[in-house]
Amino acid sequence: MLRPALLPFIAFSLLGACTHGVEKNLEPVLVEAKTTVAPPRESPLLLHKIAFGSCNRQNLPQPMWRKILEEKPELWIWMGDAIYADTQDMGIMSRKYNQQLNQPEYAGFLATGTPIIGTYDDHDFGANDAGKEYPKKAEAKQYFLDFLNEPKDSPRRNQPGIYTSYRFGPEGKRVKVILTDTRYNRESPGAEADILGKEQWIWLEKELSTLDSELLVLVSGTQILPFEHDFEKWANFPKAREKLLGLLSASAYKNIILLSGDRHLGELSQLKLPSGKVLWEATSSGLTHSYRDYTPKRNKNSLRSGDVLARLNYGVLNIDWESSKPHVDLEVRDINKQSILKQTIELQR
Repeated sequence: MLRPALLPFIAFSLLGACTHGVEKNLEPVLVEAKTTVAPPRESPLLLHKIAFGSCNRQNLPQPMWRKILEEKPELWIWMGDAIYADTQDMGIMSRKYNQQLNQPEYAGFLATGTPIIGTYDDHDFGANDAGKEYPKKAEAKQYFLDFLNEPKDSPRRNQPGIYTSYRFGPEGKRVKVILTDTRYNRESPGAEADILGKEQWIWLEKELSTLDSELLVLVSGTQILPFEHDFEKWANFPKAREKLLGLLSASAYKNIILLSGDRHLGELSQLKLPSGKVLWEATSSGLTHSYRDYTPKRNKNSLRSGDVLARLNYGVLNIDWESSKPHVDLEVRDINKQSILKQTIELQR
């Protein structure tokens, strides 16, 4: 039980310095993301290195950005919890986004001009484990898109969710990135519950049936493959997970990599589908904070390949197009830039 004297301090810490303690109903402010480079949906940029990560508190030290900057990635992907908003007050949320944009290490990363794309998860969406019931979801969607410097006339601003896709590179070396939205239409977990919503499923099925790239990267805020641990995951929506795996299995794409966040740890998971296609998922989570009391019992994952990285981490996709056998090195790295988890995936032609 918490001592009463600690409660004001804890409340202030959770809100962050920019929220003025317990102040409520602040006037929303403009989210100034002018230095954030939002790439076009179709880009000729040839990708050799993609960096990705999640779970980033705007009011904590952020040493990882200097390490990521040294990687010189050609693309950064947010996989959720870019800030910890946890509020229905859009004045608080907008200020927290500005706090993150002005955070010195992140601002230094943005100054490199690295293109930034991404999706949200529950905390930047607005509330822990939130879904379609969150009353400020329309407003929260707009603030997240403002944070990404998404154009004001973007279709993402008018659709039920922030799902979208990008395609990078010339023919023969194309990378397609699909960003899903697992919050806006998410129902309460259950055997028949949905996580994407009708419109997003129609869109996703079309995206997966249109073979227009050599490598497909599908991004989800919550884990897709692991099904045994106690926390949020696609497996809490078994019918939806089965549908997604069926679409991936039937897809004409031969090379599919899944990326996810949320867990405050890093791990690699592998699943062989009935079609013979092998799916790899890299979970990278914990840019500012990681799992404090990791225990195998609560984090069981029989699909895991290798160890668990239960400390600060970020992910990297290294793509070698020039090799006689083109391949991808899927990696999760620690604060020392050491590749703690790594899997080489040969690209099928």
